[in-house]
Amino acid sequence: MWAICSCNSSAPNYVWTTFAETSYIRLLVYRLLEKKLGEEFACSENLKTLRDMNMILLSKDSGCIPSYKRTKLTDALHSAFGFRTDYEFISKADIRALIKETMQKK
Repeated sequence: MWAICSCNSSAPNYVWTTFAETSYIRLLVYRLLEKKLGEEFACSENLKTLRDMNMILLSKDSGCIPSYKRTKLTDALHSAFGFRTDYEFISKADIRALIKETMQKK
């Protein structure tokens, strides 16, 4: 990573360092996701599926329902991470609890 910082560019070194660190972290997260899913799915397939997993907010008070198609990969994601968004109604309270739980696992 440090080789990137020593390039002869007009951009400040911290920009290159931040870019390199972000790229490294991104690749690490992708690889960890692949391992968690048993290396059964390609990285590009994982990313496309995650991007396409949209939810529809029914109202400000109620919650969300899924607006994506259930596939083998979405089932694997749900199994790996312990919650279902494909056929369950998710209330705002459940969403808040899930976010709080993931923040506490740090």
